[in-house]
This record gives sequence, C-alpha cells and structure tokens, in this order.
Amino acid sequence: MVDKKRRSAQAPTVSAEGGSESTTPAPTPSAAIMLNHIPEGFFERAMYDYFTQFGTVRRVRVARSKKTGNFKGYAFVLFTDVDVAQIAAEAMDGYLMFEKRMTCKRLMNDQIPNCLKHGPAVLQQLPKSHDGAEKHARTLNRKRSHRA
Repeated sequence: MVDKKRRSAQAPTVSAEGGSESTTPAPTPSAAIMLNHIPEGFFERAMYDYFTQFGTVRRVRVARSKKTGNFKGYAFVLFTDVDVAQIAAEAMDGYLMFEKRMTCKRLMNDQIPNCLKHGPAVLQQLPKSHDGAEKHARTLNRKRSHRA
C-alpha cells in the first residue's frame, strides 16, 4: 500500500489544457552570491567597493552575531544581473585574501535570505558593546599617569 503523502508527491499535476507539468518548478539561478571564510576587516563597505568591479551591486550583508556584533565569517552580495553574479562567483571561489581562502557560490532564487530582499545597499557596522569600557579605561589611565 502506497502512503498518501508519497503518492501525492510523486503524482504530476494536470493543467487545464490537458498537459502534465511537474509538481516542483526547477530552481532558477539568482543574482546573489554567498561568500564563506571572509577575513577579518573585509566587511560591508570594503566588500561593496570590491565587488563593484564586477558590476552593479544592489546589497551587501555580512552575517553578525546579535549578541556581540562580531561577524560570523560569511556574507551575501546581491547584484543587478545574473551573469555578473556568475562571473563574480567563479572569480572569487578559492580566492586567497589576508591568508584566508574564500569560497563563493551563486544562490538559487529559493535560497536567497530575507536580509537581501529589502533594505539599504550597505548596512552600517554596529558599535561594539565594550567601546564605552575602552574609553573609560583610557580616562582612568590618563588620570593615573597625571598623579605620578
């Protein structure tokens, strides 16, 4: 006996014209690429400037921790043209930058994250939560050095 879910997943749908079409459309390539193993310091603005040599960049997103604001090591770049994304993905796959070998692949339309679908071209980097502590330490050191 065949399970209902399995049977419905395997059965093709029939269109109104009488022809059959597949249940899942073939994934189409998008104009987005995903970069893995990005080096420290190669963030939004530098990445935007670098990838404009390939073509027009619509958005750049670097994945960051919500708690600390540190980068997670991967990023997304959205281009205006699919062909430009393919060229950039081929050029950057295996690229050595700051002693890190980056990997790059082009995403399909169903793999594009929500952060690339809307928003500004480049997000500003959030300040680290310990910046105030560093400023406080500098003022304490200044005061202590004046005492001696």
